[in-house]
Amino acid sequence: MASLLTQAEKDVINTVFDDVHETFAETIYVYVKTPVEVADDSDYNPIYGRKRNTTSISSNNLETKFTYTARVYYPKDQDQDIMDGGSQFNLVNSKGRVRLKVTETVYEKIKICSRIEIKDYLYVVDSDPTFVGPFGTRYCHLYLKREN
Repeated sequence: MASLLTQAEKDVINTVFDDVHETFAETIYVYVKTPVEVADDSDYNPIYGRKRNTTSISSNNLETKFTYTARVYYPKDQDQDIMDGGSQFNLVNSKGRVRLKVTETVYEKIKICSRIEIKDYLYVVDSDPTFVGPFGTRYCHLYLKREN
């Protein structure tokens, strides 16, 4: 099918979108948990993550922090409620959500992440990705919710 734009014109438009993305992007930190290899031990049970005849389960995950850039959209109504925990203490219950726009390479890391840090707040992924772009998929929209 014929196109109204040549490939060179499409490349220029994609470059402009990339420039806008880089201009308004903020730094985000993506935390990924990777399992640590366990030494060869005949008493170790990998199903339960512990040695035989022990009651505690050991955590063998290493959390790695990656730095990326993304465009962050903060909706206007960021509610925070004070939860009453039996009148002992006040807990902040955030209903805050943000929308991220990231490149496809950053999304590949976000797919396997445990949480994302934006401006000293931790978030978890709360939606399926939506791929957008003027001439194909170049960016991904994701919604995050505050981790409490």
